[in-house]
Amino acid sequence: MRTVLPVGVPRAFLALLLCLTLLPGEGRAQVHEGQVLVEASLIPDTTAVEPGRPFTVGLRLKMAPHWHTYWRYSGDAGLPTRIEWKLPDGFTAGEIRWPAPETLLDPGDIVTYGYSDEVVLLTTITPPPKLAGGEVTIRAVAKWLVCADICVPGKADDLALTLPVGPAAPAAEEILAPFRDALPRDDLPFSAHWAQTPDAYILTVKGELAEGQWTFFPDPGAGLEIRHPALARTSSGLTVTVPVAFGIPGSIAGVLVFEEEGQRQAWAIPASDASLPKAQSPAPVAALPGLTVGKALLYGLLGGFILNLMPCVLPVIALKIFGFMKQAGQSRQRARGLGLAFVAGVFAWFLGLALVLTMIRSAGRDLNWAFQFQHPGFVLGMMVLLFVFALNLVGVFEIYLPGKINAGLAEASGREGYPGAFFHGVLATLLATPCTAPFLGPALGFAFSQSAAVVFAIFAAIAFGMSLPYILLSLEPGWIRFLPKPGGWMERVKQGMGFLLLATVIFLLWVLGRQRGVNGMALASAMLLSLGVAGWIWGTFGRAGGFRKAVAWLALLFFCLAGGFFFVRAARPAEANADAIQWQAFTPDALAEARRSGRPVFLDFTADWCVNCKTNEIFVIETAPVREAFARREVIPMQADWTNGDPDITKLLQSYGRAGVPVYVFYPPGADSAPVVLPEILTRDILLQALEKLPADASGSPARSD
Repeated sequence: MRTVLPVGVPRAFLALLLCLTLLPGEGRAQVHEGQVLVEASLIPDTTAVEPGRPFTVGLRLKMAPHWHTYWRYSGDAGLPTRIEWKLPDGFTAGEIRWPAPETLLDPGDIVTYGYSDEVVLLTTITPPPKLAGGEVTIRAVAKWLVCADICVPGKADDLALTLPVGPAAPAAEEILAPFRDALPRDDLPFSAHWAQTPDAYILTVKGELAEGQWTFFPDPGAGLEIRHPALARTSSGLTVTVPVAFGIPGSIAGVLVFEEEGQRQAWAIPASDASLPKAQSPAPVAALPGLTVGKALLYGLLGGFILNLMPCVLPVIALKIFGFMKQAGQSRQRARGLGLAFVAGVFAWFLGLALVLTMIRSAGRDLNWAFQFQHPGFVLGMMVLLFVFALNLVGVFEIYLPGKINAGLAEASGREGYPGAFFHGVLATLLATPCTAPFLGPALGFAFSQSAAVVFAIFAAIAFGMSLPYILLSLEPGWIRFLPKPGGWMERVKQGMGFLLLATVIFLLWVLGRQRGVNGMALASAMLLSLGVAGWIWGTFGRAGGFRKAVAWLALLFFCLAGGFFFVRAARPAEANADAIQWQAFTPDALAEARRSGRPVFLDFTADWCVNCKTNEIFVIETAPVREAFARREVIPMQADWTNGDPDITKLLQSYGRAGVPVYVFYPPGADSAPVVLPEILTRDILLQALEKLPADASGSPARSD
């Protein structure tokens, strides 16, 4: 008797085999309080790997309903998804290709950009030209932030995908195609140009644009903080205005999306610094907020004139003019000529310096100097420059040229006649280095952000300001009697200029705080403190001899290295730690609700100004054993931030007989359980032992375990 299978069985079996060959790589699920929030997996677009032939691997994130992850620029909140590829030798991975996002609105006018339901982030993988047979395993670590009413960091640190080496065929098209179609296109069917005002970026799009829903998703560069874009239709297309929340210039790009009847098309808008019209190239003058070319020239003129009030400049003005008169004998015309030759030498020095800076700037044109203030490293560098020169001006240490150089320059400037006067003018600025360097330093840093014409104009203004007394006194030597007499007041003026530079350092510290947060400001302050101690050591012991000099140099080296360490740490962007404890903010209602949940609650009374609090958080609470114990016992971590003296926190502290922080309290499961107050000097063993002594829940049943 022959057994006849239903006709549909072989087809189903073949379909099953086909699906098994195209299964995605090994996936991982993010589970929070028993709910699967995100399922992560790797999806290849090929059935095999061919040597030298690029292929695409997508990170597929399937979110639970009402939860979302974020685009590369997340908007007012959130964090973008990150992928760290672990590839076989010879393989390379490109940048993430992001499908066009959607706009996500939250209460309080919070706008974010991201993906709900599902997204596939595509990356091109390029294998080497030669591969041995067998299989290839692609591994990746993915980190994301998924949000609904709360935000929960997620991580998949062992994603893997194994493919055979051999002839390849397309795969997973039904999964990847929708997200490939959602990638922004580079072939714009319209013209798009950026313009920049002091407080906004304006994108003008011209062309025959279809009627429907147009949306712009901004993508600002690092250090540029923006507000919500505003889009308006015009007779020739549309305009997008992106207000700048923080006025330091930067680069901005974006994605323009057209949507009609559920269908979307997206185009990549190039970065503003790549598409600004040539006529707008002088815009870098805005590198300092509110500084125009006219103001820059005025400040250069005043700065050059103020240089004449410095102790190493003012006393020699009359001597130079009398020297020219002596050379000229009774001829006032020759005295004027010698004075003007001296002024020409001053101009030659400053314009030569401008030429050098322009050449350096041109060599580094690909480094985007025009928007250098968006880079924390540059901000820190300017901060160091200004701070060191401020220390010099207030008298912590002095800048000296070596004695042999001073003697040689003085001898060279002793020639008579017009060439000698010209050469004397060139060297006068260099001989005045101890006083002029603190002013030339900021000018040098500012010059890197300007066009060549502005650089020459500013340095010409400085030269004119410094030369002005020589010009006037050469024309009318009798006015020498109106010069202020040198004295102690000059040192006070010099010190006052130092405090002006320190005020600029404070501004730059604020800039860095907007870029790197409070921690960045603290690290930068530690850097300045280290450099301040180094400057004091140099000023106090720099000219000592013997053993004291050796010790001074060692101490100087130590504090300079410490300053460099803090410099690097402050410039480095802070990375969100997906493994960190996810604290809930304390309110009386939140604490009561947490205690009713039947889970233990750990309440951390802390403050930003509390050193012991931060020490315990770093070395005790935020450590792997404590985090694992909290997760195993399902502890609800709650933080009572007393930085600003919250009255509810004060009242609760008083109920425990405490008047300050840190204070740590464990609440066993159950709303009526007695709290356990831990010592202020906390250790990991104390915390873990206290946790183990807690009953698992209000009924005393064992703790749940994942």
